[in-house]
Parts: sequence; structure tokens; C-alpha cells
Amino acid sequence: MFFWEKCYKVTYGRISIPYKTLLFYITNEKNKNKRKDWENIVEFFKDKWNHINWLKVIKIAVGSSLAIIIAQLCNIQFASSAGIITLLSIQDTRKETFMLAFKRIISFLATLIICYIVFYGIHFHTWAFVLVLLGIGALGEVFDWQGALSVNAVIATHFLQNQTFTVDFILNETALLVIGVGIGIIMNLYIPTNVHLIKADIEQIELDMKSLFVEMAAYIRHLETDGVDKKCLEKLENHVDIALGRAFANMNNTLYSHARYYIEYMEMRKNQCVTLQSIHYYLHSLTKVSEQAMIIADFMEYISRTIYQHNNTDELQRQLQEIRTLMREQPLPVTREEFENRALLYVVLEDFYEFIDIKAKFCSKLTEEQIRIYWDSEVNN
Repeated sequence: MFFWEKCYKVTYGRISIPYKTLLFYITNEKNKNKRKDWENIVEFFKDKWNHINWLKVIKIAVGSSLAIIIAQLCNIQFASSAGIITLLSIQDTRKETFMLAFKRIISFLATLIICYIVFYGIHFHTWAFVLVLLGIGALGEVFDWQGALSVNAVIATHFLQNQTFTVDFILNETALLVIGVGIGIIMNLYIPTNVHLIKADIEQIELDMKSLFVEMAAYIRHLETDGVDKKCLEKLENHVDIALGRAFANMNNTLYSHARYYIEYMEMRKNQCVTLQSIHYYLHSLTKVSEQAMIIADFMEYISRTIYQHNNTDELQRQLQEIRTLMREQPLPVTREEFENRALLYVVLEDFYEFIDIKAKFCSKLTEEQIRIYWDSEVNN
């Protein structure tokens, strides 16, 4: 050991650490933290990159270019604006695209009226353009046209720049809107279906629920394990939320009303997850394995075998009623511990009633068309 290493030591309690060793340790820890920060940044951008909607990006690039080319071939002034209108018209779903196109057309007519009143009443001045934007913005807030505001503002600038309000120029601006919106609609006619992802979500969600019931039943029988990890419930809820988003996207990409089935199904599972949180909490408060607890465990295992979407819950409701009757016939608890555990099991039983009732209400609202498409056809397949 060098002399300066002997002289410069940092003492922690009874442990004496050479300064050089401590400096190396601190520097190494800082480097580790920096590397970790960079790894987090890289992972963040990787995740963003993997979630880029490349089909939409390609549609925007191709559609905008095509709109500009068509406008140029038609000798339309401000042809590049047709590309901007197409860019702003391509949405994530067909429904959003059609709704935005309708709003653009209606708000365009309103913009023409406002431009005529302001520019002809006050003349074509920059500050008159402020009044035009105030009028367009106010109507956008009232009628929910905010998505069309940018396009209408561009059209208003054309009138300001050209300083004319002739029929030919109105037709020019109308042609820009028709080409831009039309190409946007055409580009969004093809949106790949995500039904296969939703079906995979349904299968995985039901498997996760089955596993949860099996694990909770095993916990009731022994009370020796650490119980069911609450993170499993959180993971299940997150999966249901993601699947619900996919169900809404699927609904907005189809004109069929029966497609609401997937939304209603995911909302049903989401409500059941709330009940599962309550069941999980009360089960993990049990302190004793009793005869009544074993009955509940058997019922949970039965639920795990019938958790699937095509089950209409009739048999579950019948068995639950039998368990209620059986529990009433059980001898009253003697000790305080028995009483507290019996009370917890009663609450769990009521939660099961709510859990099954949520599915029963979902089944009762299904139309014959939904049953035929989503139950009968899938069961036969």
C-alpha cells in the first residue's frame, strides 16, 4: 500500500477504507447509474418504435403526395394544401375518418359564410383574418369542430392571400377540400382487423382468471402459502384495459352494430376484476381452515372450470344458491375466531353472487345475432 493511501483513509464505524478504494467505488456506482439511465432511455425509445403505426404513416405519405399530384393535374391553386388536408383527414379508425370528413364539409360551408361577411364587410386586412379565426374557433367550440379548425384556417388564408371571393375561387377551395378529404377516406378504407388479437386477449384473460381461482382455492385449503400475489390481479386488470381499447378500435372500424359484443364483454370482465379485488382481500384475512371454507374452495374450483365466455352462468347461480342454503344449515360459530372467519366467508359468498350476476347481466343483454355470431359459430368451430 502506498504512503498516501495509508494517510488518507475514510473511516465508517470500525471499518477503515482506503480513499482510493472509496473513490473507485463511488465512481463505479455513478457509472452504473448513468448506464441504467441510458438503458431506460433506450428501452423507452425501443418501446415507442415498436408501437409506431407504420400503416398509418405510409397512408399519410402516399395519400398526401397523391392528393397534391391530383390537385396539380387539375390546375388547382394552392395544390399543396390538398396534401395537408389529406394528412389531417387520415385517422386511426374508419369511423373517426368519416366523422371528421363530415365535420370538415359542414365547417367549410360555415367558413365560407364567415369569410364572405368579414372580408367583404371589412376588406382583406390581416386584422380581419383575426375576426375570421375568432368566428371559426367559436363555432368549433360550440359544434365540436376543433378537428376541422386547422383546415378551415388554411382555406381562410387562401382568401386573404388571393384577396378575392369569386365563384371560381370558391370552387377552387371546394376542389381542394374534396380531393384532400376524398383521398383521406379512400386511404382509410383498408384498415386490418384486430379481431384475432381480441380473441387472443379473451383466451388469455380467461386463463388468467382460471389460474387466480385455482390459486385462491388452494390458499383457502391450507392457509400456509403467501397467498395470491396482488400483482397478478393488477396484471389482469391492465390486460383487460388494453383489450377494451382494442375492442373500441374494432367497433370504430366496422359498420356492424353486433361488434359492440367485444366492448360489452371486456367491460363485463373489468367489472368482475373489481369484485375479484374484494374477494382477494377478504380471503387473505382468513385465519382458520373450516368446513365452510372448504365448501367455498370447491365452488371456486368449479368456477375456474366454467369461467369461459360461452357459459351463461345458470348452473353457477343454481350451485351458489345451494351453497347459501347449506351455509345457513351449518352450526353457529362457537369461538370469536370462528365467528370472524364465518363472517369473512359470508362476505366472499356475496362477492361471488355479484361476480356471477355481472356475467348473467351481460348474457341477458346479448342479441340473437350476437349469440349466433360470437357464441354458436365459435363453439362449432
